[in-house]
Amino acid sequence: MKMHKITLYIIDHEHVGVEDIETIIDNIRYFILSRFQSETVDIGEWRDEHTLNYQFTPIEEFEKYFKKEE
Repeated sequence: MKMHKITLYIIDHEHVGVEDIETIIDNIRYFILSRFQSETVDIGEWRDEHTLNYQFTPIEEFEKYFKKEE
């Protein structure tokens, strides 16, 4: 048996909301989620040229939005 840790960054264009997204993921067959943790941040106004809109955007660009202020 293997376990996989997968972190997803989801841009919520349709304003689905984190609760519904968690429900969708939780209801995928064959997955048993023993712990589900989510965090939401504001990424500013969306535009096609947004840094996060590119397939090969480095993960560090996504992580910048989730850095904790100290």
